[in-house]
Amino acid sequence: MDHLIQSKTSLFPEPEHLLVICKNQFFVLDVVVNFTRLNEDDLYHQLVRIVRMAEDEINDKNHIGVMSSLPRHEWARTRNLLARDSTNRDSLDMIERCIFVLCLDEAVPISHNHRNSVEETMAQTRDDHSCAFQMLSGCGSELNSCNRWYDKTMQFIIAKEGVSGLCYEHSPSEGIAVIQLIEHLFRYMDDKRRVKLKREKSICELPIPRKLRWKVCEDVQQMIAYAKTEIDRVTADLDLYILRFDLFGREFPKTQDMSPDCFIQLSLQLAYYRMYKKLVSTYESASTRRFRQGRVDNIRANSLEALEWVKAMTGEVEATDEEKMLLWRKAMDYQTDLMIQNILGYGMDCHLLALKQVAEESGMGTPELFLDESYRYSNYFALSTSQVPTETDSFMCYGPVVPDGYGAAYNPHPDYILFIISSFKRTKTTDSEQFAFFVESSLIQMHDLCARVSNNASAAAAAAAANGHRASNEAAASAASAP
Repeated sequence: MDHLIQSKTSLFPEPEHLLVICKNQFFVLDVVVNFTRLNEDDLYHQLVRIVRMAEDEINDKNHIGVMSSLPRHEWARTRNLLARDSTNRDSLDMIERCIFVLCLDEAVPISHNHRNSVEETMAQTRDDHSCAFQMLSGCGSELNSCNRWYDKTMQFIIAKEGVSGLCYEHSPSEGIAVIQLIEHLFRYMDDKRRVKLKREKSICELPIPRKLRWKVCEDVQQMIAYAKTEIDRVTADLDLYILRFDLFGREFPKTQDMSPDCFIQLSLQLAYYRMYKKLVSTYESASTRRFRQGRVDNIRANSLEALEWVKAMTGEVEATDEEKMLLWRKAMDYQTDLMIQNILGYGMDCHLLALKQVAEESGMGTPELFLDESYRYSNYFALSTSQVPTETDSFMCYGPVVPDGYGAAYNPHPDYILFIISSFKRTKTTDSEQFAFFVESSLIQMHDLCARVSNNASAAAAAAAANGHRASNEAAASAASAP
């Protein structure tokens, strides 16, 4: 059974080493030596050592890391097979107890840019699409997909050409907490650049980083080959598209007395309806971190109120601009109320899931409610969304959670919005670029509706003022002409 390894008691010593993966090889880098924390110069020196050591054994074909990308049951069987040998058990222990993983990646060719990134490709510059693919998957087994340990919560990735990011395993943490850590690192690096670095006293004799060794049997070798085939298949199947919408950002909805998050969520509903003529179960994470051990619940944006509004917006139901705006605000009010209920702990999804798990773990079997087709359908999230805001021009992305669905991460900045849309190519009914097109056109349609309603209101106010002024003048004229 899967379980998280956490340092919770004094009986479990705090880790004092990192795991560095370079050229698909694993190295232990101690960050505390003789009770002294290594400074930046020492860490750099040790990393240079690791790169040289990896180059010296470039023909090492024991690409153990790629097996951690397999489905859990397959990786579990292979891990048990590895753990039969004491050398492998020691290596697994050092990996699982490390503070985090640092992946030193090979450069990714410009050919991995998206076909629409003509300017970047002409300038021999990697685009957002290529960088996101590298963080998600490593871009295939021939590049960096084997240079990973996908079980680890935090994998920091730095490529030869300077591209950097991370791949994180979702089980222990939500994206917003990880983003806070990354933003802290950005601020730390900026602060360091602004001040002249003071050279600290270095430890004279640094221990040589230890390369982890593996004893690999024929069965494990076959699993490595199989895992490479699978990660290449999954990587080739992912359809990723990044939309930089720059007509407006999160400040525009505020000028309309609207929540930016509700504005964006309803734009996704409108985009999906315009593309498929229906709404589907939608997942948007709602933080419940105000509670002890709280994680998230689910804001379901696919409401009846949203359906009425999108039908009016698409012309399926005739409505004036003012009527469309009333339906829009009604849908936003529902979305806002649902969000508040969730963050206060009144959401239904986690509650129902807990009841289901308690029943099953207590030997009661699965209650009939959870066997109903409507329950299954309501939890089939064809649209999985999440707002992950950052102060910098960074972003987070993930894949869809069902075969014929979309992943839609978004990052609203003051004057632009980033959307990272994902789907699977094997599903003929999905297309990330086309969905992004509908998102963009929906946002423009919503902006234009706001402008028209505002102009109509201004014109009506001006007309009312003019009529009032005219009536006042006529009254004055009548008074003057009275005998």
